[in-house]
Amino acid sequence: MKKKIYLLPLALFSALILITWGCEKDEDEDVCVLFALTAKISCEDATMCCPTDGGNCYIINPEGADFYCDIKNATPSDPDGCDAAEAAYIAKYCSKGISKTEEATVKKELRQQFNKLMKEARTHSVCN
Repeated sequence: MKKKIYLLPLALFSALILITWGCEKDEDEDVCVLFALTAKISCEDATMCCPTDGGNCYIINPEGADFYCDIKNATPSDPDGCDAAEAAYIAKYCSKGISKTEEATVKKELRQQFNKLMKEARTHSVCN
């Protein structure tokens, strides 16, 4: 009888530890997507990431510092503050000498992808 009394708390404690350890999450997780532009302009594929902890989204720069959005620079036409990041990406990875209309097309596609990715990151951070 005494063995059962000692084993029950030990078994419950072990189960609690396993449940707690198994449910731990990495809070600094990012949701990233490789995005191929469909514009008829020569641009390299962009890898975009949005942190699930509410941080700024960014475009990965394989050659150095990433291109970060900055919510502090948000405007009514740029609610996420991504204009500077998009412009830096276009200047570095799109064909040189593109027209303003072509640049606007690329920015529109990037913005749509950022909005989709931000929605996915928000959903991921709330649901996981």
